[in-house]
Amino acid sequence: AQMAAGAMITFAFLMLNITFQPFCSKNLNSLQSFTMLTQFLTLFVGIMLALSDIQQQQETGGGTVPSPAGTDRAIVSIMIVLINCTTLIFPFVRLFLNGSLADYYDRFLGVLSCLHRWIFCGLGRFPPKKSYVHATSLKSRLEDSHGHAIGQVDHDSSDDDSSGY
Repeated sequence: AQMAAGAMITFAFLMLNITFQPFCSKNLNSLQSFTMLTQFLTLFVGIMLALSDIQQQQETGGGTVPSPAGTDRAIVSIMIVLINCTTLIFPFVRLFLNGSLADYYDRFLGVLSCLHRWIFCGLGRFPPKKSYVHATSLKSRLEDSHGHAIGQVDHDSSDDDSSGY
């Protein structure tokens, strides 16, 4: 009864997910639908295996007699494991089919080369980011000789009365 209730709940949420598309990207929605479908199939096949066990026990009178159904059970069990493993592979297959796997591979290689430089060449120090270098060079160009930004009023050295009168 628990597997049947779980299968019904999973199927209901699968239908809701397909109808409303709750995630912000198409990839996340399809991944969620695929995983819920896999979960539903796992529960459904579990129900079928439980029913076949009950039917086999009724036919044999509660004893265990080897039958060809054992081979079918093993094949179905292997298929369920394979279906669940495809849930792990599905995102990579989708990236490969979209052609964006090469972009992620290039990013991964960039991270590896950065780690290599950091560990073996830089002795633990990352080089400054380009945006930081660019921002500091702009800041130094916009500062006058006193270290104040151009256009900024120096209140400490002004001759006016600071009381406001």
